[in-house]
Amino acid sequence: MVSLAALFVLLGTGGAPTPSTGAAAAAKPASAPKAPAPAPPAKPLAPRATSPSLLVPALPDTFPPESEAAPFLVPGRPPAVDSSQTRAGRARTYVAIAEGLERRGQISTALAAYNSALVLDTTLTGVALHMGRIYQSMNDPERAARAFSRELERDPKNAEAAIELGIALAQLGREDRAIRGLEALTKRRPGDDRAWSALGFAYHAGGRPKDAEAAMRRAIALPPDRASEQRDLGALLASQGRDREARAAFERAKAMDPKDAAVWINLGNLERRAGRDEQALAAYREAEARDSSQVLALQGQAQTLAALGRAREAEAAYRRWIERRPGDFGARIEAIHYLVSEGRSDMALEIARGAVRIDARSGEAHLMLGVALDAAGDKRGALQELRAAEKLYADEEGRARARQLIATLRAGSPDSLRAMFAADSVAHEARGQ
Repeated sequence: MVSLAALFVLLGTGGAPTPSTGAAAAAKPASAPKAPAPAPPAKPLAPRATSPSLLVPALPDTFPPESEAAPFLVPGRPPAVDSSQTRAGRARTYVAIAEGLERRGQISTALAAYNSALVLDTTLTGVALHMGRIYQSMNDPERAARAFSRELERDPKNAEAAIELGIALAQLGREDRAIRGLEALTKRRPGDDRAWSALGFAYHAGGRPKDAEAAMRRAIALPPDRASEQRDLGALLASQGRDREARAAFERAKAMDPKDAAVWINLGNLERRAGRDEQALAAYREAEARDSSQVLALQGQAQTLAALGRAREAEAAYRRWIERRPGDFGARIEAIHYLVSEGRSDMALEIARGAVRIDARSGEAHLMLGVALDAAGDKRGALQELRAAEKLYADEEGRARARQLIATLRAGSPDSLRAMFAADSVAHEARGQ
């Protein structure tokens, strides 16, 4: 009989999948459950130009609320905006406040201040582009696309905004629109390597690998030399099974930018696909050494160590992954499944309880806790958590998953618990569920 933990993984997780800058899933580590949009990790990222890497997603950060601008107040401080200023003057003040907040790592509040500036002065350029890049660094291409669109409304000839918008749209599965916009841009700017690189990314997302390769090679042929373009060509080649050529592209990227953790992750993925687990592990560790917040390096290590039977080290890698991305429920689910399979139900229970502490209103969190309680032998507690999960899910798919797990729990329980399940069924029917 399939265990509750195994069935939980087979059913997949609910919620929206984590946005990914990787349109291709080539050479990636062994499959893991998709995670809901992550909750905030500790460290914000500085905004940067989006790199359309095919394999390695951008790092997520706090997801700020999106709302109309309101009088901006910093908690504990008097208003920093002089109401006697013109609207344009107040907008510039908001931008200055936002920049200061961003430097201090207060990303959500900074975004609110940038938005206030745009509401006050609709002619401002560059601010929405900057906001879009912040959203991309937070792995939120939906909001990024909206911000880049706002920038283009203010500045229709802004090539950077057009490139960024094309990448974000391709990430969101709107490849046709992305391709149209980027093709038009390459016609206007045939010497812009970034436009060709983005077009290659969009072609790949749209299932046009030959066009994607041609566009990427066109980007590489144009100055300046960029490690990211070699890396993305390597990812494209890997997606076609052209591992030797992919490895050569990754080696060129590594030589151009030794600090890029994404290249090492891609090399690790190639090694794993070739069955060279020790070499893959070394590459993932090199990636973590270059960027300790890059969770794919941790995921790769955890999965590789598990495959090698090195349970304690795998457990430590899962712990580091969860510590750096506490709201990544996909990480927790994968860790719980592994720990249960290794007989570490105590630690699985700890990880599941952590999910409920993060979001007590999440059906996914309660589903995790139900699975962990079952593994720990607490059938009654497991049933309570699975029913709580069923109630909390807003969609029928999630509720159906909870019911399937309840049926599995019931089928695997001893006769001594028959009365408990009968009472649960009666109570469930009485609620009309």
